[in-house]
Amino acid sequence: MKTNPEINPKERRTFFRNLIGIGAALLAGTAFKAKANTGQKIKLLTADGKLVEVDKSILEKSTPSSATNLEVKDWMKSHPKKSY
Repeated sequence: MKTNPEINPKERRTFFRNLIGIGAALLAGTAFKAKANTGQKIKLLTADGKLVEVDKSILEKSTPSSATNLEVKDWMKSHPKKSY
């Protein structure tokens, strides 16, 4: 491959390094976006009995799923009752 005498290979390498660095910075910036808080707090009780206040926007995003009857039956078969 013929090289053009006007183009310095070091300049090209630094250009590509800078391009990769800018792309990585953009990806990192979008990954760590600040979450919007609604300001509405809901009081919840933790498993150890402490009362905590949680932002409502966090709870709206999570969707609890219930186990179906078939899943419960399968779990019961795979975990036999222990006799003491």
